[in-house]
Amino acid sequence: MARSLGSTINTYLAGRSHIRISMIEIGTSTGTVYYTDGPFSVSYAGNTYLAQGNFLNVTDTEENTDLVITNCIINISALDPANITKFATSANVNKSVTVMGTYLDPTDNSIVGTPIITFKGKITGYTVSNARNTGKISLAVASNFADFEKVNGRRTNEGSWQKLYPGDRTMEFAHQTIEDINWGKP
Repeated sequence: MARSLGSTINTYLAGRSHIRISMIEIGTSTGTVYYTDGPFSVSYAGNTYLAQGNFLNVTDTEENTDLVITNCIINISALDPANITKFATSANVNKSVTVMGTYLDPTDNSIVGTPIITFKGKITGYTVSNARNTGKISLAVASNFADFEKVNGRRTNEGSWQKLYPGDRTMEFAHQTIEDINWGKP
């Protein structure tokens, strides 16, 4: 997808010194969190993007002209217990994530031009991994087309039914049915 960077950023890129940072907006069940990988916090559009040790990195994404589902992983420190309660929860699935790249003016550390959205999607899952001295939460993020081919509704099998209604044997023989069951239709 062709992007027009604007004259301000083009002039900046023609210079000799460049400072590029990423700014990430992560939706959670308690609100949106703003992080940057820069050495200090920056403000943009009324939000402060915090620079700290909680946000670790974002994996690279590939952009192409095909209609495909793109993915990335956002890694956050799991050493802070508050991060585990904030990010390692299924309530965050389908919350929005925006990754932007921007440049800073080396003279006053202000944002040059408008940040460029490099990825936008939704959280599809998470994992928590621990090592002896480290821990991280990896948020799996996919583009907005992640659910494009998903079949909505409940599965009609014994295992799925038991999760919703323990002890109810209604779907015990559902695997033997050849036709689809059209619920609520005559």
